[in-house]
Amino acid sequence: MLRSVVSAVVLGLVLHYAMKYRDWAGFSINIIPKVRPGPCHYARKDGGTEDLTYIGDGIFIASGGYKWNSDRGEILSIDVNDETSVMTPLTITDAPNSDGFMVRCHGISAWRDPESGTIYLYVLTHPESADRVEVFEVVLKGLHLRHIRSIVDPSFTFMKDLVAVGRDQFYITRYNWFRSFVWIRLSHWLHIPEGPILFYDGGQVMRALPDSYFLPNGINASPDKKTIYMAELGTKTIHALQRDDSNKLTTTWKEYVDSAVDNIEVDKDTGDLWIGSHPITFRIVDFFGWFGKIPASQVLRIKIRDGVMTSLEEIYADDGDELNASTVAAYGAGKLVIGSLFTQTVVCDVKYLTK
Repeated sequence: MLRSVVSAVVLGLVLHYAMKYRDWAGFSINIIPKVRPGPCHYARKDGGTEDLTYIGDGIFIASGGYKWNSDRGEILSIDVNDETSVMTPLTITDAPNSDGFMVRCHGISAWRDPESGTIYLYVLTHPESADRVEVFEVVLKGLHLRHIRSIVDPSFTFMKDLVAVGRDQFYITRYNWFRSFVWIRLSHWLHIPEGPILFYDGGQVMRALPDSYFLPNGINASPDKKTIYMAELGTKTIHALQRDDSNKLTTTWKEYVDSAVDNIEVDKDTGDLWIGSHPITFRIVDFFGWFGKIPASQVLRIKIRDGVMTSLEEIYADDGDELNASTVAAYGAGKLVIGSLFTQTVVCDVKYLTK
């Protein structure tokens, strides 16, 4: 009798997990209707731009070269005022002669000093030993980067994204506890909530809140820096977190958006969120290539009014033919720039947006 009860409970748990994983993975989704905000063209056809941000005057800055088995990385720019709108690698001055510098560039964040107007760029990289954050000054005359310092900490194991809220102060998401790809696969399959949000204050790291998340991904801040937004890829949820004077965070709201959300960019004028996302999750986490499907792409816009999400819009969607695995989208100067994990970067004219 006891054996039958135990067997029934185990079978029920297995079936519950299988149903939950099926829904999360999106196995039942076969067709992605194409959605465009206007005419689109390639700014880059190979190499990927995993993260990007808009710094104003039609200029976007992006990270490139994110591949775990690669030993390269680069920072690129694009000026959408130029009709060709192509990605161009940025020159770096004062670069250190050290192993792993600018390897596997990942999340980036730009912060403008309100007094001097100087723009600082924070770039998350993945050297073999431990993750690092490289700090640059964006020199607008001639548009290049001047390296300032490297930030390391034992808690930077396998990080995903960061958002600067002051000079050498940033929130950062830890995607996985361990750097092992075996563990990364297991955490995906078992849905282990092991990722915290950390805060670096210029000298040390602390947990910004006690919660841990299932694959915390992109992170960004409202224009006034009082709200931090985090994309939890594992639960397909956007979190809004209130920031207090001690830099601790408290959840104010969260919304399930039914798409594997990646990086978040914030419109500095409206406060709206622009999100690169993956509408069919199993295609982006198909570690072994069992399914042989090209990852699809999606761009979501979340309208924020008085600190609250008022609507969710799909601005761009593609089955992978034009854009493979969209990770980020940023809007500025009437253009939408969309980056991808390993391959293309697309620029679209935005002909219409709801108010």
